[in-house]
Formats: sequence, structure tokens, C-alpha cells
Amino acid sequence: MARDIGLDGILEEIGPFGKYNVINYALLLFPIYLAGMFGSVFVFEASDIYYRCNVSQCEGLNDTSWLQYALPKEKTELSRCKKFEYKEHNHSDICSKDSFNREIIRDSILDA
Repeated sequence: MARDIGLDGILEEIGPFGKYNVINYALLLFPIYLAGMFGSVFVFEASDIYYRCNVSQCEGLNDTSWLQYALPKEKTELSRCKKFEYKEHNHSDICSKDSFNREIIRDSILDA
């Protein structure tokens, strides 16, 4: 007659689940639990990064004084994807309030 290879047969062969097995199982469970928590906590705590559209005519090193003239406001923050149209006839190297046409809003994705 063939031997029983089911779960009952395996448990009968290795013996009862003793103190050693419980400690071993708990020690293995702890790092697995921490790894799972790390992955799931990241989903809820990862914050939205700040980004904005590229205004290539005015971008410079550490000079963002022109941002309030180049980007329209959405509620209380500057827009992330829209910008005012840059006036091509402006021959100044410095971007100012007069460098942008505040009547026309462009989508920065279309300028890429």
C-alpha cells in the first residue's frame, strides 16, 4: 500500500509544532512584517513633489523673481502646467512683467 503524502502524513512524520518551531516562525515573521510595512507606508506617506513648467526664455541660476509674471495662479499656488505667452518682441535679457502677454495662457506640454 502507498504511503500517505498529504499534509497529515507530513505533520505526523516531522512531529508536533513545538517551542523551537514557534520561536523560529516568529523570528522569520518579524523581518517579513517590517519589509511589508515599509512598502505599504511609502504609498500613503509619499508626498507630491513640486514642479512647474519650463519657461526657457527666462530660466537662470537661482533667479525666480519673474515666476509671478510668467505663471498664472490656480487657487493659491502658481500653475504647474500652464504659462503666459512670452512676447517675442521683448529685447531685454531680464524677464519682467512686460515680458509676458497675460491675456494668452499656453499649455507647457505643447511647447516641449
